[in-house]
Amino acid sequence: VAAILHRLKPDALLSVLNLLLIERSILVIGSSSDIVTSCTCALMALIRPFRWASNFMPLLPEEMLDFVNAPVPFIIGMVSHSKNIVEDGRVKEAMKEGLSVVNLTTGSVHLTTEVGIKSMVQKCHSSCCRSKLSQYKRRLEALRDGGSSLGSFSTFLNQGLSRREIVTLNALRCCIKDHVSNFAGDVANKWRQYGKYTDGTYIDGTYTDGTFDFYPSLLIGHLRQQSESQLQLQEMMSHSQLFIEFVDQRKKASATKNEKAKGDVGKFIAAWVYVHWKRKRREK
Repeated sequence: VAAILHRLKPDALLSVLNLLLIERSILVIGSSSDIVTSCTCALMALIRPFRWASNFMPLLPEEMLDFVNAPVPFIIGMVSHSKNIVEDGRVKEAMKEGLSVVNLTTGSVHLTTEVGIKSMVQKCHSSCCRSKLSQYKRRLEALRDGGSSLGSFSTFLNQGLSRREIVTLNALRCCIKDHVSNFAGDVANKWRQYGKYTDGTYIDGTYTDGTFDFYPSLLIGHLRQQSESQLQLQEMMSHSQLFIEFVDQRKKASATKNEKAKGDVGKFIAAWVYVHWKRKRREK
């Protein structure tokens, strides 16, 4: 996480995360396999509580650049010393279909040329989040200049992180998580009201899980007070596999919690009945 913030401006990082939320492909290039891999994996971690539901390859040989024209969304890391990879015909064509390129060497992000996407993701930045990320970036750079292990991958593995580094990175993650979670509205806690839910039932002694059909239109109707760009991003995100799986995870978590509660209630009732039954036996 520190590695990618060190190389990208806060605005650029937020734009990349917004692209991932609507399942647009990202190609991460750099001159070092360690840096490319760590930054590619960091992108996966920074979109939590969502999970990337498509292809993820933290390191792909440059000879396989043709993969950028794959018909499915992906996050790919690649070691490349080419300064003009975005001029490659294959990359140019893929950028028309949603691909964006993150260059860790130059610290630049070449956003997709897909119609309407670039301006939308750039406008969906919270000024508060940008300000906080800028502060954390400066703090991490100060720690790095003071001999922090964040400046070297091998030093980090040998020495780990200091308390100040841990606190700063945790605050950074929380800031980005708030930014990402904001696009989901209140779905995490009120997912039932955005679809049709059928409770689980017992059929011939076998329990059948309940079903839930998610309707993105219900969520978008609830979010009409948002800005036009944010509403557009949320509408695209609500139809993505990433978001549908997020809603499904909420449903499963709720079902597990209910089953556990039922189990605890059952144990309590059984214990109560046993104690009172035993007491009555003694009285007899």
